[in-house]
Amino acid sequence: RALYTERVLPVALSTEGKVETSTSADASVEKMDVDEPVPHGTRTGYYEGKHSVWVPPSFLAYLTPGFLRGWLGKRPLRTDVLGDAAYHPLFASPSIIEQLTGGLLQN
Repeated sequence: RALYTERVLPVALSTEGKVETSTSADASVEKMDVDEPVPHGTRTGYYEGKHSVWVPPSFLAYLTPGFLRGWLGKRPLRTDVLGDAAYHPLFASPSIIEQLTGGLLQN
């Protein structure tokens, strides 16, 4: 439950702009701590599972975090840096993180 409600999951952030804000009604997610930018132009921030979505690592290799956020409506989990752990059954649970489903892709 903590992964779903606490800001502990690594998510991809765009390097465009200084501070990203959420359009969610939950005011506690407006600002987040971020690490230094990584070489390919994606920053890592930490977010709650309920405001994040699991994406295949290849999505982050070819699509920007800003595009994924706009398309999916949630911040993408940094599966590109998790290695084999990105496919751990823990991340397959919708009670941990939003899953990439057909309904989410149609939005």
